Amino acid sequence: MVTSLALAISYPTLAVAPHMFINAYKNVLAVVIPTEYSFPQTDDVKEYLTDPSKFAVAAADTSSAPAPTKVKWVLVYLMIKLRLVSI
Repeated sequence: MVTSLALAISYPTLAVAPHMFINAYKNVLAVVIPTEYSFPQTDDVKEYLTDPSKFAVAAADTSSAPAPTKVKWVLVYLMIKLRLVSI
C-alpha cells in the first residue's frame, strides 16, 4: 500500500526505486525507438524491433530437456537470490 502511494506521488523510497528506474527506462525507450537517437542500452531493443527473426531460437529436442526437479531447485535458488522468498 505504501509502495503504490509513493509511486503515485513520485516519492522515492527503497521499495519504489526499482519501479521508478524501470518506468524511466520505458520512457527513454519511447523516445529513442521512433527517432534516430541511440545509446548502448537501447541498441538490442531497436535491433529486435527491426528484425525479430534474428533472435528466434530453434525448438529444442524434448529429450534434452532438464529434469523438472533440477528446474525447480534452480527457480528456488533464483527466488532466494532475488529475495522474492525468505528462508
